[in-house]
Amino acid sequence: MIPILTTPYISGVDFPGRSLDWNRAGGIGDIDFVTLLSPNLPGTILGFGPTFIFPTATNYNIGQGKFQVGPAVVGFITKNWVGVIFAQNWWSVSGTPRKPAVNQMNTQYVLVRMLPGAWQIQMTPNILVDWNARKLGNAVTFPLGIGVGRTFRINPQLPPISTALEFQWMPVYPEDFGQRFNIRFIFKPVLPNLVKKPIFE
Repeated sequence: MIPILTTPYISGVDFPGRSLDWNRAGGIGDIDFVTLLSPNLPGTILGFGPTFIFPTATNYNIGQGKFQVGPAVVGFITKNWVGVIFAQNWWSVSGTPRKPAVNQMNTQYVLVRMLPGAWQIQMTPNILVDWNARKLGNAVTFPLGIGVGRTFRINPQLPPISTALEFQWMPVYPEDFGQRFNIRFIFKPVLPNLVKKPIFE
C-alpha cells in the first residue's frame, strides 16, 4: 500500500502563552508490503506470511523513519458478505536514530455487504496498538466506521477499479494528540491472480 497523507503536527511550544503551535504536513507516507501464503480452501481466505514497512515518507512528520518487519494473518470470505480480520505486527530493525524504535500492531477488521450493480456497504477500520507507549492511555486507537464503495471498469481492456469512501470515528484514542476521526478514500485496481494454480494441493 502506498499511502498519501495529510496530518497536523506540533511545530513549536509557546511556554508563556501555554499553547502549542500547529502546522500541517502532507505527502507520501511509509509504504507497507505484505505477502501471504494461503491454502486452497473454497469460500475461505486463510493466510500467514511476512509484512514489511519501508521508510519512504516524503516528509519527516508523516513517517516513522524505520524499516520494519513482522508477521501477518488474514481471515474469511462468503458469497454476499466479506468478513476479514487482518492482523499485522511490526518491529523496527533499522532506520534513522532520530526516530524512536517501533513495536506496533495494526489489526484491520473488515465487514462488507455486497449489493446489486457492484455496489457495497463496508466498514474497514484499523485498530492500532503502540506496544512502546509509555502509558496505557496512549497505546490504543480503536475506530468505528461506515462507508460505501463500487467496483467498475474504465476500459474493458483494463482491470476493474475498486473505490470506496469511508468515515471513521475513534471512541478510543491516545490521550496525547490522538486522532478523533478520519475520512478514507480508496482507489485500487483489482488485479488477477499471478499464480493460476495452487502451489500446494
